[in-house]
Amino acid sequence: YTGSVHAERVDFDMVYYLANRFPNISFVFVGPLFISQQTRERTGNINNVHLIGAVDYYDIPAYMNSADILIVPHVVSEFTMSLDPIKQYEYLAAAKPVITTAVSGFLDFSDHFNVANNKMEFASYIDDYLVGKMNLNVDKTHLEAKKCSWDSRYNAVKEIIENGAVAKCQGGFMVS
Repeated sequence: YTGSVHAERVDFDMVYYLANRFPNISFVFVGPLFISQQTRERTGNINNVHLIGAVDYYDIPAYMNSADILIVPHVVSEFTMSLDPIKQYEYLAAAKPVITTAVSGFLDFSDHFNVANNKMEFASYIDDYLVGKMNLNVDKTHLEAKKCSWDSRYNAVKEIIENGAVAKCQGGFMVS
């Protein structure tokens, strides 16, 4: 997981469930930690959950590349449904299997991400990965990521300014 780690975003009950269900899998969280002392202590007592904390932005791809699965165990709330997370585009560009809860941004790319509605379904997707049932069309994912790149967004805005034309990528953002 990459991004801000705080109770309003990360579903720690789900994380604890997954960590217990899969004791031989490491769950790594990279990003600024905005969690209570109680959450730090409880998480610190779980051997396979690792809170790395903030890292240099340029180091994030290395963490993502070292992961087998990218996860988004977000709380589903009014707050998380109001987000337009940059993480969705980074995860698309990484072309790795992604398991996410049903939150804003990731729902827009459900063709590319495994969207879980609860912790048992999230665990089921991990099981699928472990037994080789989780497939990823890397070419399709890379193509979608390119459609939603900053260059594509720039070209779309330029097109609107010059011609008034609008096109969209799967996630609903303008692209050429």
